[in-house]
Amino acid sequence: MENLIRVSDILVFDAKTKDEKKDFNIADVILSHKGYVSGIVISGKGLFGIKRYASVENIEKIEKDSIIINGYCKFKPEFVKNLQYSSTKLLKKKVVSEDGVFMGILSDFYIHSEKKRVMAVEVARSFFEDLFTGRTLIPGNIIADESDAIIITEIQLENKLHNTKGIINAIDDGISRS
Repeated sequence: MENLIRVSDILVFDAKTKDEKKDFNIADVILSHKGYVSGIVISGKGLFGIKRYASVENIEKIEKDSIIINGYCKFKPEFVKNLQYSSTKLLKKKVVSEDGVFMGILSDFYIHSEKKRVMAVEVARSFFEDLFTGRTLIPGNIIADESDAIIITEIQLENKLHNTKGIINAIDDGISRS
């Protein structure tokens, strides 16, 4: 999991030009319907930061604390394909199984830093359930998106696991180490 980076972390990174002359805030990550990164929306630092767009071809490298870009253009929503797959629109969306069973809310997704592809999603159920048992991590590129929910396939559900321990798992670990 060392090459996986959470989108919520990317949104607090900085984007830097290859020569490190310019520094940008990352406002959004745009995905394709198949779960690949299409580009990022960036803005200049300061009060009047103008939005710009760096397509995936201009993303040189995704690192643990920054993204290196080699070019960008003015951000025009009509020019950016798949804007409905922006991270800000996907996060906090309902997640349901193929048969319509509510699974929770999409709390995050993990992108492979080299493949630039979604590899897993994190689903939150409720504060107390997340606290006690941890959030559910479901492998796959998820982006089977309906207007009101994200649909998770049965194959993805068979491979789900908990990515955070939660209190119950932490207690079990403590007892087993004794």
